[in-house]
Amino acid sequence: MSTSPTQPRPPGIDTLIDAGENRAMFDRIAARYDALNRTMSFGLDRRWRRDAVRILSPVAGGHYLDVGTGTGDVAFELLRQAPDARVSGVDPSERMLALAQRKADASGMARRVSFYV
Repeated sequence: MSTSPTQPRPPGIDTLIDAGENRAMFDRIAARYDALNRTMSFGLDRRWRRDAVRILSPVAGGHYLDVGTGTGDVAFELLRQAPDARVSGVDPSERMLALAQRKADASGMARRVSFYV
């Protein structure tokens, strides 16, 4: 969408951040992200993910794309529910992806998931 100085800006457009600011923000909070998510959702985030993946009805052997994977929690839930599935996770935050990779390594799921910037 293009706006000129004489055109009014759509509501809220002045509060949007660009991709670089978004990446930097998630890089800054990456180490605290999972704990913050659990706290702010009162632990319900795990159920939401489990239910969302169940609704997706993943199949064994399927290959899935997780856009905005962050620390990988949706990807890991998908792998728990679908034996032999694979997930490719993409996210602009390298620090979030580093955490996701560490979680994949620790959980034994690293061979079934790949993360990309």
